[in-house]
Amino acid sequence: MLGQYYPTFQAWRKELAPTHTAFASMLRMNPATIRDYESGKLQTLPDSFARQMLKAFEKHGFTPDYLAALEALPRA
Repeated sequence: MLGQYYPTFQAWRKELAPTHTAFASMLRMNPATIRDYESGKLQTLPDSFARQMLKAFEKHGFTPDYLAALEALPRA
């Protein structure tokens, strides 16, 4: 479903922030975590990353189901 709009997690992220650093700043987290997730170095989405996205985007309709759809996308 989400894949019809975004071919990858990275494409989705770039709609919000052009760089790992900018996205990390939005979420108040280490940009290396985002870079490592997108590169495949991290096998799964870290819980801290997921929590920060849910917290930051909750008021915009970001739900656990939306998060699960994002995780199902190819990383980059």
